[in-house]
Amino acid sequence: MSFKTVQINEVIKRGEDETLRFRKGHVEPKRRSMSDRRLLATAGAIILGLGLCYMSLFYLPALISNKSILAISTHDKTLPNIDYDKNRTVFSPFFDLFHVQRGYFRAGQMLQVDYRFPEGHSAVLNIQSCKGLYFLEALMCEPVLISSTEVVGPKRGINRFTAPENGFYIYENQVTKGGGEEAPYSVVWRRVPAS
Repeated sequence: MSFKTVQINEVIKRGEDETLRFRKGHVEPKRRSMSDRRLLATAGAIILGLGLCYMSLFYLPALISNKSILAISTHDKTLPNIDYDKNRTVFSPFFDLFHVQRGYFRAGQMLQVDYRFPEGHSAVLNIQSCKGLYFLEALMCEPVLISSTEVVGPKRGINRFTAPENGFYIYENQVTKGGGEEAPYSVVWRRVPAS
């Protein structure tokens, strides 16, 4: 019995000696902090999320709704009410990215403008196409004039434009008031289903 006990003690002692020798010669690697990786991953996810949210402002309506009002101009208000030329500041180039009188249209989708002008008023209705890289055209747009219509009041009517290809289109109107009079007029841009 004692022989077995001594043998067990020797095995245990040898195991502890080997462990001490291994620890003396072994240098444990430095552990890298996960906080650096998490910080970069979080920053990347936030940038990607903001980019997708921004692009959805322009792309999503073309995919989910065929009937929507895009912009309204009347004698006393304009919606969306953003003046891109007045009061330019250091942040103006950033705010220009949110120029919302533009949108993505699929080939065959229609853009319709309903207008009503009194005597003496006139307007130019422009539709431009954005030439740029796909998905980046929301950020960098080189406008090319596709359609321009001049309307002289008194006139009431509807103009329709069918998008020839998938892409971004800018729609805008420039109203000239005859004789400085404040007479009621309206211009409504809307997305309509193809007929």
